[in-house]
Amino acid sequence: MGNARKTEFLNTEDIIVGARARSLNAAAVEPLAASLSKIGLRTPITVRMADDAGFSDPVLVTGLHRLQAAKLLGWQEIECFVVEHESEDLARMWEIAENLHRAELTVLERDEQIAEWVRLSDKHAQSAQVSAKGGRGVEGGFSKASRELGIDRDDARRATKVAGLTQEAKDAAREVGLDDNRSALLRASLQAPERQAQVVREIAESKASNIDADVRDRAANEAAQLIADYVPAEAWDGLKANLYAAGARNVANALTNITGQSIMDRRFGS
Repeated sequence: MGNARKTEFLNTEDIIVGARARSLNAAAVEPLAASLSKIGLRTPITVRMADDAGFSDPVLVTGLHRLQAAKLLGWQEIECFVVEHESEDLARMWEIAENLHRAELTVLERDEQIAEWVRLSDKHAQSAQVSAKGGRGVEGGFSKASRELGIDRDDARRATKVAGLTQEAKDAAREVGLDDNRSALLRASLQAPERQAQVVREIAESKASNIDADVRDRAANEAAQLIADYVPAEAWDGLKANLYAAGARNVANALTNITGQSIMDRRFGS
């Protein structure tokens, strides 16, 4: 993305922050401000000059958190890489490329940005006429994105599937904590749009049930081990019978696994 960049200091209040590919993480601004206060701005933010009614206004391309941290510190000016005449689409791709190198992105955020890169790259590189005549099409977009972003082509394809989830499904994934679970997101993407949000919730419920079962099994095993360690062996059979009768089958079964099966266990269906 192509023009040479120069740096200059611009007024922090003059820089226009439009729609972002990545939302502001307010919790990250304060520690970043502390870092800027201590060591200064090591990497300038990037802006492009957008012509509006004959005036050139600096529009933020990358560095939202650095800009907000500078404002928090009361800086009136901030050093910027200034790019002349960069198109909005190319500026957006520039922003996405920088964001994808940040570890704090969730799987859903990352996949949405990869999918947007594929769309913008395909739009920039191909004319509608080439696509209509059997050009590279979407597969070309995946291949090009994989080269440009340094990711696997299948990774780009899966990202597009996840990004294609309905907004309701994406909101549900964030709500139940599955927005960082690509396997779950891909499973939901295979469903009809009207089913995707519900499938996300069902996956979350299933995972919670599995976790509960694991916790119960671990507790039963620990209880059984204590019994085996501290209760005389001649009392084990009677104790297991009482556990079965009381409905504590998981503890009784765990005790059987530790001590071995007796005639009493077979009677109670262990």
